[in-house]
Amino acid sequence: LHRVLGRHALKGLFFGALLYGASLLARPGQADPVKILPLGDSITQGNHQTQSYRYPLWKKLVDAGVDFQFVGSQDSNVEGRNPQWPDHGGKAFDRRHEGHWGWHTDLFLQDETLRSWLKNYTPDIVLMHVGTNDMFRRSSIEETVIKQKRIIELLRQDNPKVAILLARLIPSTSEQNAQISKLNEQTGEIAAAMTSPDSPVIVVDQNSGFNPAVGADTYDGTHPNAAGEEKMAQRWFDAIRKVLEKSAPKPAENNGP
Repeated sequence: LHRVLGRHALKGLFFGALLYGASLLARPGQADPVKILPLGDSITQGNHQTQSYRYPLWKKLVDAGVDFQFVGSQDSNVEGRNPQWPDHGGKAFDRRHEGHWGWHTDLFLQDETLRSWLKNYTPDIVLMHVGTNDMFRRSSIEETVIKQKRIIELLRQDNPKVAILLARLIPSTSEQNAQISKLNEQTGEIAAAMTSPDSPVIVVDQNSGFNPAVGADTYDGTHPNAAGEEKMAQRWFDAIRKVLEKSAPKPAENNGP
């Protein structure tokens, strides 16, 4: 990760054994929150009736005592119409994100769009759920994989030690779900090809156990309802927890006098 874990980001959080608390440090001796970028399309953004997975994820991170902040150029749901996001744990919801309704991979890459956003923030962890709209518009698997890799490359140019949490996309009741499944089959290969000790690419399976039926985990066959958002939030939280746990300093051994 971009920062070395110190003593506050994971305060009070247990992962099988008590970890020494942690906050990510921008440079030795200077505490700084973990910067998390939710990156995607409408599934990341949400509308005026859905909070998006970002809200239940935010609550889980707050409850875990993680010192973090969401980053992104956006601070609202689609068309600026927002649902209710109640305060939690004495904090107001951190609304920043990079979810863009209807976007496919081309739109993140054209006109230096993503690069221009990254001039204003540098994420430590990226939650990348991108490619659904590529499949809906019948882009090829090969083209979409190339563009997903290019997005990862741009994120690394901004932070060579960024952790990329790369989603297997949630399913849809659309006829294009077969293509979503085929794209998901490539996710593990992308991670294996691009992961590195400094900048891990970690597959987060948002697909398994997600029921796209209307009234189950979506409200329209594609976009998560509250149940679906909760499922997504838990998968992201579990992955973030593992990244932070792996980066936490090991307690010093006391061998006595």
